[in-house]
Amino acid sequence: MLADLPQGESRFGLGRSLVSAYFANAVNGVLGVISVPLGVHYLGATGYGIFSIYSVLASYISFVDLGVTKNFVRLLSAEKEGDESRRNHLATALGLYLVISSALIMLFPFIYFSVTRWMFPVSPEHRHAVSWIVICAVAEYIIAIPSVLRQMLTVADERFDLLSRFNLLSGFGRFVLMGVGFAVFKRPEVAVGLVVSCRFVDWLLAGQLLQRIPKGLRPTFHGKEQLKLIRCSSLLSVAQLFQSTTVALGSILANRYLGLASLGHYRAAFDLANKVWFISNGVGSVMFPRFVRVMNCHDSRARLATQVVHLLNVSWSGYLLLALLGCIAAPVMLPLIGIDDKQAIGLFMLMLPGVCINAHSNLSYVFLQSAGQFRMVALLSAAGAVLMLSVFLITRPWAGVYGLGLCWLIGQPVYAVMSDTVMFSVAGCSQSGQHQTWLFKLVVCVSLLPVAIAPLFPMPLAARYISAVVTGILGIWTIAMFKYNRRHYRQSA
Repeated sequence: MLADLPQGESRFGLGRSLVSAYFANAVNGVLGVISVPLGVHYLGATGYGIFSIYSVLASYISFVDLGVTKNFVRLLSAEKEGDESRRNHLATALGLYLVISSALIMLFPFIYFSVTRWMFPVSPEHRHAVSWIVICAVAEYIIAIPSVLRQMLTVADERFDLLSRFNLLSGFGRFVLMGVGFAVFKRPEVAVGLVVSCRFVDWLLAGQLLQRIPKGLRPTFHGKEQLKLIRCSSLLSVAQLFQSTTVALGSILANRYLGLASLGHYRAAFDLANKVWFISNGVGSVMFPRFVRVMNCHDSRARLATQVVHLLNVSWSGYLLLALLGCIAAPVMLPLIGIDDKQAIGLFMLMLPGVCINAHSNLSYVFLQSAGQFRMVALLSAAGAVLMLSVFLITRPWAGVYGLGLCWLIGQPVYAVMSDTVMFSVAGCSQSGQHQTWLFKLVVCVSLLPVAIAPLFPMPLAARYISAVVTGILGIWTIAMFKYNRRHYRQSA
């Protein structure tokens, strides 16, 4: 799907990069799917809810780097291997990470209070477990710094073959240790501790598999330069904060309004649904450095505008085809893997289309980042989080726990349309192409609704069959049209 984008100067084949990224993410996604019923079985709904607090905290704690990682990947992608400026940027990044780690340690009392008293207030019997999870989440950020530096350099060089091997082995190690925590210790805080300990193993893996850091690299602490980089990264960091809030919002709302057991059911459904993100994460990782080069090349940027409309249409329909298959299969397949709670199954069906559309919108999110549109990315991310919160607060009185699914089902399509519209504008797409895309997205979403909302509003079987057929036809037609336009583009290039 992405192979016909203008590529600029490439250091590694785009096709091989995508295959490598998809393979590693697919394997880790399968392991993640297996881990959900294991966690629910050995920890129970409440215990799994406590365990899920770790993933929410990890996403928020990664925010304290103030967008430095993404910004440095952007800077390194525009430089050649062996440049002195690249070494200087790595030294500056190391210095910033050490400063951030020191600040994180000093802020730990505030983090602990915020998590245990505001984000995830729990009963006294569970507070000990949550306390250890907070400690592990903070420690993980600091322990991971050596590996992050190598990952940053590897992504900038587009060596996704190396990164995929690293992610594959690291993910398998985390899965094994997580399983030990579930099955042997049956305690969520022990499982989290074992998962975090895998970061030490990552040091060895990164040293063997990832791009090497220049010899003799020492951290630099040039205050003015680092403040300048932080200012450049701050808007990107705000965007990442709201993206993390979008992902974490359902967990926070479930615990605050509905209790730990509902949090466990929600996270079981969400942790299965978000495995579709292995596709979008693979595309995002590969395309970010490629988009940086395209946006810095006038000819490539001009050609990109002709492909964006078809690219986003096929992405939208492809992800919603996955959502359709997931919603149809959920009532049969989820009980087979040990998720037989009706609430969890209903939540999965309601949220899956929204999660898939969020995966689609990652393409425009990455594109706007590569184009330096950090302020717009931050505004869009904030709007997405506010939309989801508003939908939940409006629907909770009558939908109850299903309001958590509706906030994904309703909020994410609106956010995706806004972010795609901005991408169209930045890429220089025509107004007619934008209008056709909006109409297409509306039709696809409406056609999928009867299947997705079945847990909350049971529909006649005939309506669900018609919905599935229409969605399938639209998706297949869009993919066929994309292939036709791809051939036309190649002939005219």
